Amino acid sequence: MRIDAAVARLLKLLAQMAQQSQAALGAGSQGHEINTRHAVDALRLLNAKRGIVDQEVRLRIDRLPLQQKDQIKQHLSQIQSAKIFVHSWSQRYHGIAQVEELLLSAEGRDAILDYTLPLDWHFQGDVFVLFGKRELAFVPQLNERSQRRILLVGDRDHIDPQLHKYVSSAPDASALREYFMALDAPIPLRLAFLDPQSPEHASQTWKDIKHAFQLSVINHNTSKVLGNSWMTQGLANLQSVALSTSLAALKAQLRGCQTVILISPGPSLDKNIHLLKALKGKAILMAAAQCARALQVAGVVPDFMVVADPGDLAYFLDGVDTSKIDTLIVGVSCHPDFYKLQFKNIVTFNANGPNDSWISDIFGDTLPIPTGGSVTIDCFFLAKYLEFKQVITVGLDLSLTAGKAYSKQSANSECDVIVDAVNNTLVFANVPEKMERIFLANGSSSKDAVEPLRLLPGFYGGMVQTRPNYHSFHGEFVALAGHEATQKHPMTLINFTEGGAFIEGFLHMPLQTALLEYCSENVVDISQKTEAAARSMDRTVRAAQYSKAKAFFLSSIDNSLMLAAICKGLVIKPKLKQKQLDKLNKTEKKLSQSVRATPFISLPNVKQMDKLMEIFGESSTVTEINKVAEMIYDTIEITGKDARKILSALP
Repeated sequence: MRIDAAVARLLKLLAQMAQQSQAALGAGSQGHEINTRHAVDALRLLNAKRGIVDQEVRLRIDRLPLQQKDQIKQHLSQIQSAKIFVHSWSQRYHGIAQVEELLLSAEGRDAILDYTLPLDWHFQGDVFVLFGKRELAFVPQLNERSQRRILLVGDRDHIDPQLHKYVSSAPDASALREYFMALDAPIPLRLAFLDPQSPEHASQTWKDIKHAFQLSVINHNTSKVLGNSWMTQGLANLQSVALSTSLAALKAQLRGCQTVILISPGPSLDKNIHLLKALKGKAILMAAAQCARALQVAGVVPDFMVVADPGDLAYFLDGVDTSKIDTLIVGVSCHPDFYKLQFKNIVTFNANGPNDSWISDIFGDTLPIPTGGSVTIDCFFLAKYLEFKQVITVGLDLSLTAGKAYSKQSANSECDVIVDAVNNTLVFANVPEKMERIFLANGSSSKDAVEPLRLLPGFYGGMVQTRPNYHSFHGEFVALAGHEATQKHPMTLINFTEGGAFIEGFLHMPLQTALLEYCSENVVDISQKTEAAARSMDRTVRAAQYSKAKAFFLSSIDNSLMLAAICKGLVIKPKLKQKQLDKLNKTEKKLSQSVRATPFISLPNVKQMDKLMEIFGESSTVTEINKVAEMIYDTIEITGKDARKILSALP
């Protein structure tokens, strides 16, 4: 039976775990502390890698020949025989020796790390958190264990310059967010720390750390699920982006505008949507596309409609007369159908940060604007960039109301949320067909997508029920509000959602009260400003930039396909001569350079490439290496051909 690379990797992991388990037992029986630690740390990393092996790969083991199954049983028996010892050895000083005494020596600090580090710790991916200057003493011991990510929660000034290359720092919630969002593969799945320094750390700083960490995990998972959409849609949108207006041009025209109202589709929007019509021209009305139908029914025409999600969400605007809306602010890799709608103007931006920069770099439009998992978070960052003084939110429930997640008339408003109070879970019911596609794109149907129920403090006190993603968005708004309060000229943040969750750091008041205090009596014609922004764009220059980029990408793709074909033709040979090996090495280097010039080849294959590169790095025989290399070349060929087809169809 032929064994594929993924199954072969799992078999190797089990063999290595068995070997290190026996090494730990042997070193432990001899009282050799250092060798025992090396074996236990090797087991930590192997356990972490084993934990992320796909269930489907595990199931394929059942179909292996009997001889290999017997080997696996032997490996598992050896692993199990050392399990109790490894746990006991790791915890041998915990609760027995005084921490203050252990801190005084390198051996003592190693002992603390022995019982602090989880037994499935990934030294290259997971993040070890230090609180305060004293804990920097652990850096040498962490380095010896090949710990790659060490984060000090505090000022960089506390770190000895010699340790700068080993330790990152983040003094506040905003910096923590930036640190975690910037992490690349391997994805961090665990956090570790020595000790919370005080109850304040446990309730505030640690909460900020966990929130930033969760955002990082969500961001990585989103990249895996939506990478293909970012590539195909980004390419398909190139000419549309060339014809659009830049966010910088819009900013130049909006100077002096003070107040923006961010309109979200939460259930409480129904309470005060009727008041928004009178605000036209007195404040900027910036709405999430999902509430477009509800606004139209209420006779409210927003100044800006915002779309950031790359999913197939153009149905949000079904039945909406978009020709009346001044401007669509849309991510450069959002669904192409949004660009086909008849808005008066279209402004584009990097809705997905670095994943979008390869597109906006073509036109010099890339801006360092953070983004979030919620379109309203994106709107917050847009408001910050556009330098509004007051940000008012409406319909930002971040919770469930009477079994509903969305306001009446908003897209997906017909679906219900069924709460199981016994098991503290929730599921969606009566899901419309187009919403169901979103669930399926994430790997499950709405009936199978059971979510844990969460609680948040309510706008009117008490607690309200919510979904896990809303809970995460709520934490993001709290962190953003906390960071804004530290600024020299902070924006005033007002939540007049009048329902849903209470957001710490925001002022909470009824809409009518906020209108009297924060909305101008002078009517401003936003249409004139957006038209002026559109006229300021040099369309001739942008058309030339588009044509040049298209030609370059087509050439790079053809080059990558040619090089991949040469490499593939070489690795499938049973035995290569030295001259052929030299040719393969040179061609692979050229292929790597060519693929880097076309990021849309690697972007849709984030998950696949991560797996392949990890397997590639652990391969030890020429046959194993060639087998994985062939899979990488196949991936490049398939994606390159898809990209070329999209580009060739553009005018």
